Amino acid sequence: MTKQKRIYARPFIKWAGGKTQLISQLDSLLPSSSDGEDFYTLVKNGFYTTYIEPFVGSGAMLFYMLQRYPFKHGVICDCNEALINVYRCVKRDPEKLIDELKALQLRYDSQVTLDGKKGVYLLVRQSFNTVVIDVSNCYQKAAEFIFLNKTCFNGLYRVNGKGEFNVPFGQYESATICDADNIRLCSDVLQRVDIYCGDFTEVKWDMGTHSFVYFDPPYRPLKGKDSFTAYNKSGFTDADQNRLYEFFMKGAVEGSTVMLSNSADDNDTSLRDKYEKNPGIYVKEVKARRNINSKGDGRGEIKELVIVNF
Repeated sequence: MTKQKRIYARPFIKWAGGKTQLISQLDSLLPSSSDGEDFYTLVKNGFYTTYIEPFVGSGAMLFYMLQRYPFKHGVICDCNEALINVYRCVKRDPEKLIDELKALQLRYDSQVTLDGKKGVYLLVRQSFNTVVIDVSNCYQKAAEFIFLNKTCFNGLYRVNGKGEFNVPFGQYESATICDADNIRLCSDVLQRVDIYCGDFTEVKWDMGTHSFVYFDPPYRPLKGKDSFTAYNKSGFTDADQNRLYEFFMKGAVEGSTVMLSNSADDNDTSLRDKYEKNPGIYVKEVKARRNINSKGDGRGEIKELVIVNF
């Protein structure tokens, strides 16, 4: 009798800067004890009990960490209200969300031309931008979010100064809008996760010695390069990067094990220098592939910083 391969939950959306491609490199950097216990053993034995992610995005690290390691509890946050609404709907009632997604899948697939599919896309985008999320329509709005993510250009999430989602249609002949099995698996994982919406400084985090905290903020733009930080209408500024630095250091001082990803800029090392000047803070590098760029020569392998206190 052959052993059935376990199927794992994976992110239900695509996200600029998502960590799926970097997970193996990040996993190799996880801490071990002075006695030689690996990270799995530390979590299993209760040294780490809580996984925290203040910028959850697509949740690639969240789903990996909570399925690979036996954390008792997870806490996630993001300032994107529409994104957090999706997480809450997936957790609370996946079947209701799946029904909404099936309707959108049918609506998209019934269009035989790209112009017809584009028409559906534009109508859903208009609804997403004009109808405010509330208790009565939260599953519809969550389904619209996933639909737009799966059918827009490159799965990008971008808003204008009014906070309106403005990514163009992705010209896809077909798209998997409703992946019911994966949504159910994600819901199972999220049952032990507390979900918050807001700025990373507003949440009352349990950042103590038994917490592992992974920060994946909007990256600091590379000097002299175009970069994308418009996940919300205010963007993520240098002042926000400074607030994050203070928050990261506070967590480290309070005893949390902290890991932070950000851009590596050979032309401006000020971000690296700011963290590295602190005793007990170490800066490492990983290699990533940039895929979201409208110009082909803007894609390729780049370096990223991984900043840790272990």
